Amino acid sequence: MTPPRSSSFASPQLPVTTGQFIWYEAAASFVWMVVGGVLAGLVVALAAYFLHKILPTDENSDTIMTITTPYIMYILAEELGASGVLAVVCGGLYLSTKKNEIFTASTRIHAVPVWNNFIFLLNGLAFTMIGLDLPEILSGLKRSGVSLFEAISYGILVTAVLIVIRLMASYGAVYITMFMKRYISVADDRNPGKATPFIVGWAGMRGVVSLAAALSIPVMAGGEPFPHRDLILFITFVVILLTLVVQGLSLPLLIKSAKFPDFNDHMPNELARIKIKKALAQASLKFKKEKFVGDEHFLFQKLEEVWNFELESENFEISDESRQRYFEILEEQRKALCELNKDPKIDEEVIRTFLYHIDLEEQRWRAHSEH
Repeated sequence: MTPPRSSSFASPQLPVTTGQFIWYEAAASFVWMVVGGVLAGLVVALAAYFLHKILPTDENSDTIMTITTPYIMYILAEELGASGVLAVVCGGLYLSTKKNEIFTASTRIHAVPVWNNFIFLLNGLAFTMIGLDLPEILSGLKRSGVSLFEAISYGILVTAVLIVIRLMASYGAVYITMFMKRYISVADDRNPGKATPFIVGWAGMRGVVSLAAALSIPVMAGGEPFPHRDLILFITFVVILLTLVVQGLSLPLLIKSAKFPDFNDHMPNELARIKIKKALAQASLKFKKEKFVGDEHFLFQKLEEVWNFELESENFEISDESRQRYFEILEEQRKALCELNKDPKIDEEVIRTFLYHIDLEEQRWRAHSEH
């Protein structure tokens, strides 16, 4: 018996769960999934923005709020029958434009390593789920009469189709742009050659997003599983494995062997850093002269010397020997800080802060040597 259809936007039912397809209900559900998801994400994002502005938070509480806010967006949207993924994306994009307003510099420094580790753990857990679910999925394939060889063949075929379609889309975008430049103004009408669109197309690796989409396949009315759900999940696992291993491992080799056109539109990292430093120094000097006229405090005198040095200095090379000596000096600074840490009058947190800055300084010069 077919269950009654729901006309409520708050709990739309997919046609596959009811066994019937009514186009206007499907269209209304799709529109609500999109619009409702966007609205839910923006509402939660605005609430989080004002909470960050008015609450007396510190680095830890701000970081915790950045972790919990996406979950609130997702849960609210799903409860409304809308897209939780769209809610998180839209809300996250809005908050990312306001991060300099609601977060202090210390909060941003504190949150970056937290989020890096958190993302690493989430990715690890997501792929761990593949291994944990695989025995159950293989049992489901056996019950449905699909052999392992047949399922792997489907996975390889789907992977090949995905790669070919992405390559076609990449080349198609280039050639359509080159053709349409005769009739309309486009952002960049230079010919990228044949290697560039191939690399872009080959870089289409699948991962956690594909896994999340496959795991979100609904259960039909009455508790029955979606037709061939286990097969779809297994194909997704194969696609993820093949794209990450085959495309992921071969991509660096392809980039090294490919011959890209020289558009002269990329500045070397070292030159970019010098340009940024000079721009910051120039902006700082201009602001000081306009805002703080006649302020000859010792701090500003020293800062002016630094800024003028940034403006007047040119690109210079530092020998490996000099850099290594500087690292030895930094190591002696660490030893001195450890000795100072024995003084009970000095807060250990202050010592740790200085140690952290020394680590940042060493990392900066090591990164400088790599480029």
